[in-house]
Amino acid sequence: MTPLSIVILEGSAKTQSWSPDPRLEDRVISLWALEVKHAPVRFRTVPDGQIDLIFNLDSASAHVTAPVRETREFVHDRPVRLFGASLASPYAVELLGHPLNNFGAEWTDLSVLTSGAADDWISAVAMAPNAAARVALAEAVFLARPGATDPRVTRALGELGKGSPVTRTGKASGASERTLGRLFHHWVGMPPKTFSRILRVQNAVAHLRTGPVPLKQLAADAGFADQAHMNREILAMTGMTPGELADLFKASADLFKI
Repeated sequence: MTPLSIVILEGSAKTQSWSPDPRLEDRVISLWALEVKHAPVRFRTVPDGQIDLIFNLDSASAHVTAPVRETREFVHDRPVRLFGASLASPYAVELLGHPLNNFGAEWTDLSVLTSGAADDWISAVAMAPNAAARVALAEAVFLARPGATDPRVTRALGELGKGSPVTRTGKASGASERTLGRLFHHWVGMPPKTFSRILRVQNAVAHLRTGPVPLKQLAADAGFADQAHMNREILAMTGMTPGELADLFKASADLFKI
């Protein structure tokens, strides 16, 4: 299940998502489209540990999101058509040629970031006749740029993905705590502990999305100290309590991942 990345709070939007070519499994998490026909639409971003490339099909422009560490709210105040790719953070570093700790703004212009090298790609995506063509264009670029992450980061991410504590992760990666912190700032855009928090919350949210689940058991399974700890962390990361999220998952089709 892909992470929960945004929630529509007011208004509506048409969304689609596609699983990437299996050869991109470790690099691209999903490809997606969003269309707002009737503005405004207010939505909330949720930290998900990934980086999004977002193409505005109407203005033939594109930007890159900065690593998201906390929930924020945004408004689309006019109709818009977007196409995007959600990337594993380390792959975004390889693709873009910039460490993630250099991304200070919420949005970075892709053309500026690549000194114009991405302009033909941006134009091609905007002019593509349909979604299938846009997906094919994106996948072709990603397949041509395989990337190579520092193996210590790869090992550490694997350990965190299994729910291992950060202290064990450092030992398994073969890097000291200080070196691992430096590597994570470069390849992930945040400290290991912050990334671990995001994974833990996303794991709990994924269980909530599948249907009713006892919250006390969920807290234990997801690695929280207790249910109160889980409630605080989910509220901090999503702006909602576990109960509110569960109700929203049951009642609304306007919850989507981007």
